[in-house]
Amino acid sequence: MNCCWRSVAIMNQPTSSSGSDNDISEVNIEYLDFDIKKFEHKIIGEGHNGKCYKITMNDKHYTCKKIKITKNNRFNREIKILKNLNTTENLPEYFNSFSNLNYHYILYNFIEGEDLYQSIENGFFEKKNKTKCLSLVKSVTDGLFELFNNNLVHLDIKLENIILTSKNPIKIKIIDLESCRKINKNNKKTICGTQGYTSPEMLLQKTYYYNTDIWSLGVILFMLFTHHNFIEKNSFMFKHNCLQFFDNYNSSFIKDRLLLVDCFDKDIYELLKLMLHKLHVYRISIHGLKKYKLLNHIQEN
Repeated sequence: MNCCWRSVAIMNQPTSSSGSDNDISEVNIEYLDFDIKKFEHKIIGEGHNGKCYKITMNDKHYTCKKIKITKNNRFNREIKILKNLNTTENLPEYFNSFSNLNYHYILYNFIEGEDLYQSIENGFFEKKNKTKCLSLVKSVTDGLFELFNNNLVHLDIKLENIILTSKNPIKIKIIDLESCRKINKNNKKTICGTQGYTSPEMLLQKTYYYNTDIWSLGVILFMLFTHHNFIEKNSFMFKHNCLQFFDNYNSSFIKDRLLLVDCFDKDIYELLKLMLHKLHVYRISIHGLKKYKLLNHIQEN
């Protein structure tokens, strides 16, 4: 696979210190001696803010996020989001959270499966397999709609943050909800995302909208279908002048990229044009994707 955006989030911070979360991360005395090494465990992920483990406690499996003690706001924000979810069909199921003198911990019921990057590497998403790609988009759209119903946008949708829990039919879970923000929040100035997936409005205006995640999902559709990045990682124009890049960007860029990697398909192209519009007002919404005829047709089959 020629995709090279295998990375943790490189941007995830407010543009100012105002309005930060209240600190609810007091040390829990009963967990002062908690140590993952005391339990059966294996590491399943690692990022800037800590590590993620599969841990077995009382014969039950959990995902355990071990977060640096200095990352109070990130810890607070994620557990507030997890605790307040109305439904979790496509999202993590919260179990517990606590802090000791060294780390914060978040536990949720373990999610069986593999992330989309692993699924591509393992050969499940074959190049130009339209049915699987569209089924995946449909399933992720359902997950984004679930977040939308909780008044949330994710803002870091990428291959690694989508777990494929079932291959037939395709089902997913969207993880790493720490990056989520409220849709109706008055101050939407923030910097979130991962290089290669981040929307134009986030890169250029440091803001987000109700359909910002659709751009990232469009990038994922392109990657799954072509096994290439949508924007080449070493693109000089994108790397050094995003403003000029997006000023010149239009649907021809999408078509040219599909042709360049010998993956042009009219249905995929038409859908990508809607998902990867540089202006959010013309980009398809989550509701629009849920009603999109091609996705519903694929789902029926």
